[in-house]
Amino acid sequence: MDLTNYIPRVPRLLDDVDDILGASTIVMCFGHLKWLGGFMCIPPITKRLTGAATTEDEGFIRVEQSRPDLLISSQFLEAGSGLSLLKQAKATNRRIKTILVVENDDILTAEEALRLGCDGICRMTDNLTYAIRVVMGGGVYYSGKVKGTTWSESDEEHIGAINGLDEIELEALRGMMLGLPKATVAARLGISFDALTTTEAQVLAKLGATTQTQALRKAMQAGILTMASAITGRMKDEDGYSIAARTNGSRGLA
Repeated sequence: MDLTNYIPRVPRLLDDVDDILGASTIVMCFGHLKWLGGFMCIPPITKRLTGAATTEDEGFIRVEQSRPDLLISSQFLEAGSGLSLLKQAKATNRRIKTILVVENDDILTAEEALRLGCDGICRMTDNLTYAIRVVMGGGVYYSGKVKGTTWSESDEEHIGAINGLDEIELEALRGMMLGLPKATVAARLGISFDALTTTEAQVLAKLGATTQTQALRKAMQAGILTMASAITGRMKDEDGYSIAARTNGSRGLA
């Protein structure tokens, strides 16, 4: 692949990463030194990096010591595993955001990441910048097909309600997944800010979830929401295909 034409865009890309990360701190753990070294040399990453390692144990020590806002780990490490590291990190700090970088669309790995509360999973060939943007914006990024996960008994009663989500509720879910500001989602839906807040609360109730992240995971596990569908919905809105034009104008239209 010839990337020559992308060279002039690099400075702008670095500025975008800088804006996305803000005051956040990061720990990175990659099994391949070349990947870890490459990321460590990116200026917006370098100045926020509080730890870098190639093994699970070393990575977890850095997470415990610096309590970063974001942990990015590869699936395979020099010793240990990325999934195990993310699990330990979440157990230590429930507020930490986590991204797992995988080598392929392994459904079993994706399902396990969902169960462990991973905020994002992307392939080595994906744009990690976009995954960071979504996760740090409060969304959940899963690049592969995440469906067919086994539901627990407590989840089964909500399957009917999930399938009954209306179009406004699904669009609100997509907004959550992309980590978009509420004002932006409300404008695209053609409803007031308060109406969107009410809609999101209804979505959480239907999904039997207590947080937005939990609701998104349940929706992906049920197979009714994917990153592709969320991005497609966003593109339609940006092309002027407003969801408000496809509804009857009910539920608190502004």
